Amino acid sequence: MRYYIILAFVLVISALVSTDATAEPEVYMVEIAPDTIDNQQEEDVTFNSDCSVCNGEGLTYFYWNSSIDGVLASGTEDHNVVLSSSGFSIGEHTIIFQVRDNNSEWSVDDDSSSATITVSGRDDGGSDTIEVNFGIEPPTLHIGETATFRACSEMYPEPQPCVDDPDAVLDFYWEVLWNNEGNWSYIGNSEMFTFNDLQEGTHTVKLSISFDGDTANATQQMVVLPPIPQVTIDFVNGDSIKEGEILEINAQCLDNNQDEIECDYYWDIYDNDGNPDLLFRLSGSPITLSNLTNSQGSYEIVFRSQDAESGIYSSFYQVIVSVLPPNQSPTASIVISPESLGGLTPQYYWTSVLTFSSSSNDPDGNIVAYKWYYDGVLTSEESEFSLSFDGGDIGLHQIKLEVQDNDGVWSSQTATGFNLKDNMEPIGSWIFEEDNGTYLVISQCTDPDEEGFITGYNWSVEKDSDLLFYSNEKNISFVPLSSGNYIFILRCLDNGGLYSAPESYHIDIELDLPKNFVVSFGSKEIDVGEFFHIDFSETTGEYSHFKVKVINPNGTSREFEVTDVSSNFTIGFNEAGTYPIDVQVVWKDGTDRGLDDFYGPTVTVGSKDDSSTGDSNQSVDLTEDTDELPSLSLLVSTLILSLIAVSRRQR
Repeated sequence: MRYYIILAFVLVISALVSTDATAEPEVYMVEIAPDTIDNQQEEDVTFNSDCSVCNGEGLTYFYWNSSIDGVLASGTEDHNVVLSSSGFSIGEHTIIFQVRDNNSEWSVDDDSSSATITVSGRDDGGSDTIEVNFGIEPPTLHIGETATFRACSEMYPEPQPCVDDPDAVLDFYWEVLWNNEGNWSYIGNSEMFTFNDLQEGTHTVKLSISFDGDTANATQQMVVLPPIPQVTIDFVNGDSIKEGEILEINAQCLDNNQDEIECDYYWDIYDNDGNPDLLFRLSGSPITLSNLTNSQGSYEIVFRSQDAESGIYSSFYQVIVSVLPPNQSPTASIVISPESLGGLTPQYYWTSVLTFSSSSNDPDGNIVAYKWYYDGVLTSEESEFSLSFDGGDIGLHQIKLEVQDNDGVWSSQTATGFNLKDNMEPIGSWIFEEDNGTYLVISQCTDPDEEGFITGYNWSVEKDSDLLFYSNEKNISFVPLSSGNYIFILRCLDNGGLYSAPESYHIDIELDLPKNFVVSFGSKEIDVGEFFHIDFSETTGEYSHFKVKVINPNGTSREFEVTDVSSNFTIGFNEAGTYPIDVQVVWKDGTDRGLDDFYGPTVTVGSKDDSSTGDSNQSVDLTEDTDELPSLSLLVSTLILSLIAVSRRQR
């Protein structure tokens, strides 16, 4: 009877009191009968309640939640329920009744929405030897964060053993009832673990511990809120500006998956002088700050965002912005290379290629752009460029440069003039002196240009159309090795890059050098594919040429005629074996001095695999001469070769 009197009183009060249509629903009362039960004795337990939306169309969801057993009942209608006493775990249960209206607003948890029921006895999930101790860190967290679940000896900051035996091996089974709806979901089986695959809402976590055939369980609430937004910012022109400039900042809000979300932004601007004062506040994004730049200094900007949907605030972020002195304009400067020929107005030969480089300066930044004007025409926008000319460009010209700094400010134009002039060909001339067979040749080149001078020399000495000598020295010394007509040729180079016409002289030289046939050889033991070297350069006297004959192991031979002794004569070998070689000089006057004009080295070629036919610095043909001994038997050939070897004189 008392229940109905209270119910009628509450209904009258609710009819008299007007409420805001947007306020959360209100639970007026909760009643549990009986409130003391034994789970070993089967009886009905009645759960009755009343709320602001319980008797109308505003109720969209309800649930009854136990602090020990979790959700007892839930649904969208028939919120008053009857449950069996045998389904309760032992202990003192705090029962909470909550409802949700059609505005998705949940009722608050207060004294009017809760009651207690005491359960004694023993149930399948209970144990006299197991005390279920566990915790969730933190009990309230956000999507994207990680929850840590600890039980028994892993509890923090102090362990809370669940059984008396310190060496006991316990089995753990963790479950969660997401949003206190549906079925339990398994999340772990360790005494301590972390978990981050969370869902938004209010959930019940249950831990079941098994030991020595007994099982006990306990539950706790875990609240998971929407993700904490993250904020990234972008300075349009950098975080350092100059006095008088505008600072613009863009902000972007991201969720835990780094997807952009809609947020509101809040900015506090402080001076950063060691004793910060709040100067002003702004909201939104982007923000434009023009009143920061009236004075030089450092400013601290503290900002955060708020998720427009969930209302969750981000963490606070901080940046320091520096305001530097006012911008100073850049200065343009021009460098022309190569060096000029002189004069108040720089002079260059029209044949020169001129390179124009910027040596400009920005005292408080750096140069980012260039504009070059040649005779008033925009010619280049690089830091450096080159120009070449023709004879029609002789005369005065002007080059101008303006540069831009990183603040967008252009310098004034800097100009310089230069004069292009014609270049006259230098004149080659020389004299020579002879001293005991050595010819000292002295150049006497001149440049007819007033500002010109000689910068280089090209000497060559020829005889019988063969180049014998080449040099870039100013003066040369030359020692002829044989009589004949020698041609000395000189070309001079001036500072404008122009060569003189070749200046040549013919000199007839008669030498009376003794005949002395001197030959030196490289290694006489080589591998297949390598070369045997012969040096004739120390031979003196008037010779016509040299003969070289190579006798192959099979009795055939190869013959060569050598006339150029400016470098070593080389012979390549493609097969292993022993090769006797005859080397002979042929004098111009036909003199035959016998063994004095003869060398007979023997070359031993190793057994390396054939690798190369090789090339020498002589243009020679290594074709075999098959006239000699092609039909002799091996014994006769060997005998003849032995006799030849005995007769030749080795040096």
